[in-house]
Amino acid sequence: MHEETPLDDRRRALMVGAGAAALALSAGAGSALAREIAGKGAGRKMMHGRKHAAMVDAITHCIQAGNDCIVHCLDLIKEGDATIIDCLRSAEQMRNFCQAHAYLAASDSPFLDDACRLAIEICGDCKKECDKHAKKHAICKACADACAGCVDACKKHLHLA
Repeated sequence: MHEETPLDDRRRALMVGAGAAALALSAGAGSALAREIAGKGAGRKMMHGRKHAAMVDAITHCIQAGNDCIVHCLDLIKEGDATIIDCLRSAEQMRNFCQAHAYLAASDSPFLDDACRLAIEICGDCKKECDKHAKKHAICKACADACAGCVDACKKHLHLA
């Protein structure tokens, strides 16, 4: 059994906060911020003047591309293509995480740096999986490209790029 560290506490708090944000979004929270993050404002820039608007735009683009990829993967699996299962799993994980990440960015959460570090890993993994299918499936390429954009935005935020 390992001893709890401050980093464990911080990760736990991040995941609890992210879960609460995702729950609020999925429950259809009534705020304009939640509606924008959920994609109901698609086709226009999010929340002009927000501190992390470019990052939120990159994350919501990732969510939308992930949704498309998930539907595409499910269709392929229904047709008997089991080679796409890992792509589906990574897209689902990325999309679910990014829903909370978008809220944390839009609300300038104190956990944003932690979320960005996780996004670099989660979106990076999704990009790698989607890249495996990108030549055959344009939807997978679009998801990989969106994930790359999210990773770039997070690296920029963390001053890693």
